[in-house]
Amino acid sequence: MVHQEEIILEKDDQYQDDITQKADKFVWLHYENPDRDEVNEVLNHYHLPAHFGEYLFDKFETSWIEYYHNEEGELFTYIILQYPFERESEPDAVFHTAPLVIVMSKDLVLTFVTHINMPFMLEIKNKHVPSGFPISSSYAFVMYMFFEVAQAYIEASSELHATIRKAEEEGRHSTKNTASYALIDVNRSLVYMSTAVGDNRDTLAGINRYFTHNENNTYYHERVLNRVQIEMHQAETMVKNNLALVEKLNDVLSNVISNNLNDVMSRLTIITIVMTVPTITAGLWGMNVALPFEDNLHGFSIVVIGTLILSMLVYYMFKKWQ
Repeated sequence: MVHQEEIILEKDDQYQDDITQKADKFVWLHYENPDRDEVNEVLNHYHLPAHFGEYLFDKFETSWIEYYHNEEGELFTYIILQYPFERESEPDAVFHTAPLVIVMSKDLVLTFVTHINMPFMLEIKNKHVPSGFPISSSYAFVMYMFFEVAQAYIEASSELHATIRKAEEEGRHSTKNTASYALIDVNRSLVYMSTAVGDNRDTLAGINRYFTHNENNTYYHERVLNRVQIEMHQAETMVKNNLALVEKLNDVLSNVISNNLNDVMSRLTIITIVMTVPTITAGLWGMNVALPFEDNLHGFSIVVIGTLILSMLVYYMFKKWQ
């Protein structure tokens, strides 16, 4: 699946910098779930190394950035970001990460992902750009991608936080390990996301160092970068907070489940002892010896009522001791 679009750059003197002076538009080619031959064909067309395409198919690939001049001397920036995706085969929200491959020059942006119709990519296609974030260069468009990826982590963290709250509520009154099993999946998701968000942040810092060193006017760059850094920081903070919450909650839930189980065992013990009273009484009255009320017309009723009274006394004695 290929999405091709020619993006006309915004021209606002307030946001001009050295990058925006180099082009009036650029072409965006976006490939979703391509095969290796398709990726190699695109890279070969733009005289880019074939091994760049291999990173797309490595689901454990980390984020990084590299700069490359092709045979014609044109500068390309090669970026790998990690984005979160929800595994549909799981009953609850379970997230993994996958690489978003970006190849950027002043008049071209190539992007590759292995998933179709990812929510953050739909936002990019629909140009839901935040206010004060004009797309005046291919660099600004890539920064917008960073922004949407950070938003995807924020939304994923919110879903996982809801799962944590649900597990917390279930664990309050349960003697089963269902809540703990749910937290295991959440913890696995958060570990993947924590590593990915940290790597994305480092990649963003690498871009910052490059453009700060090579551009004379960095006002627009710094303005856009600040917006992206805020979202990245929020995403990283939410992931770390959820991860810390899960670690603490696992210990708390174990204690709560143990206490709930002790309460259940205590109730069962009381019931067992209370039920022992009529059992003993029935055993004594069933012996082949002379017993009180054996010749009384209401003897059975008297024994039953007496047994019930005695059982109630035993029950209240245990409740008082507790």
